[in-house]
Amino acid sequence: MNYTILRTGDRIGTTKLRQVADASREPHVWIKSGYCVKNGETVTAIHKDASFTWVRCANGEEGFVRTAYLCNSTIASGPAFRCGLLADLQYADCDNVNGRHYRDTLKVLDRAVDFFNQYAPLAFVAHVGDLVDIRNTFRDSGRASRLALRAVMEGGNGLRGLCAMRTDKLVCLIGNHELYNFPRTGVDRQEQPKPTPLAAPPFADDNNCTYYSFVPAAGWRIVVVDSFIECACADGRFTEKAKANDAKRRYEAAKEAAKPNALPPEARRFYDEAKNAYDMNGALGEKQLEWLQDTLRHSMSVGERVLILSHALFMHASEDQCYNLAWDYDSVLELLASDDGKCVVACLHGHAHAGSVLTDARGVHHIVLETPMFCREADGEGQGECGPFVVLEAHATHLVLKGYGNRRGHPKSRSPLFGDKPNGLSDPPGELVLPLVVQGVSSEG
Repeated sequence: MNYTILRTGDRIGTTKLRQVADASREPHVWIKSGYCVKNGETVTAIHKDASFTWVRCANGEEGFVRTAYLCNSTIASGPAFRCGLLADLQYADCDNVNGRHYRDTLKVLDRAVDFFNQYAPLAFVAHVGDLVDIRNTFRDSGRASRLALRAVMEGGNGLRGLCAMRTDKLVCLIGNHELYNFPRTGVDRQEQPKPTPLAAPPFADDNNCTYYSFVPAAGWRIVVVDSFIECACADGRFTEKAKANDAKRRYEAAKEAAKPNALPPEARRFYDEAKNAYDMNGALGEKQLEWLQDTLRHSMSVGERVLILSHALFMHASEDQCYNLAWDYDSVLELLASDDGKCVVACLHGHAHAGSVLTDARGVHHIVLETPMFCREADGEGQGECGPFVVLEAHATHLVLKGYGNRRGHPKSRSPLFGDKPNGLSDPPGELVLPLVVQGVSSEG
């Protein structure tokens, strides 16, 4: 018996079990319970009959599905590459505030590095934005920020040590908290020289560009975007706040006057009563969007599958996440929905803290990683939590996320990545399988 993963190629995302190997949709074809198998569900293949396979589901239900909907399990073949992922570490040497454990994030980082090393070699390790927290800036004019970044990179199982020993590449995206702590360029507001880590690796490529792409394995491309090229904190805290607020005010004035078509271009992109028009968000900007389109067009032409890394979100899975969308999220989604965007299989984000997994109508997975700030260390109430952090395995037919989420530590009681699975220090990692849609496969009939 072979364990396989079911996936369909349409918007429905499920297929109903049949009691006969018949392509008809007549009532007698379906099993009596009417059970539908979801995309990504692991089933056991019992026997094959023409273009159908009899499968057994985890809940005991059995029936026929189209053989074309089945792909190999993670056991059957190795991944094209593996990578380590975490986001929103937001380290600061300060006391806990509102359930945020700033100092303890270094302990989570230590455990993440140990976990990543179990899957070495990794093609890369990525921190998807907000490596150090804004609270470092409350202490002094820059020394606390530099010490916090050094602690993350060099201390204990620091990221640089991991990069040097067990992985080929370290990628750190720029988030809003990087820009609260450091200037984007090497000068301050008075055009005086000011050292910044954001103009060089691992926050930029070898050409000091903060958006770029690379190939982790044949047939795959990682696209790193900078979702804060346009923002209200380009060279330190809120240097362009007035500009962002002005666009927001004009949006609200137009909405109040019930003239949505009269919105100016720079305000029209703000979403749902200006919910993403916040200083903590930013935009890719026209130049980067053009580069992104060219990059995706190239990947389409050579048959590459693409993973996009961006701190700010492009889609939201809940009302709360409206506040974390990139200012020009709509332009990105328009690109992903175009012919050039068909190569994109997933977008990985930070920024929203609680995390989520959302699959759009095209089958693109929008994954938000959880923050370690809410992870609880061991105390008198019981064992501590392990994560959150994730190893991603990229297969030809599916992605596999292995790791730990915030089950107990975050105000929301379950991990969006791994559900109610225990997250203790002694618990095994959780696993989430995300099928990759194969164009042209239909689940009808």
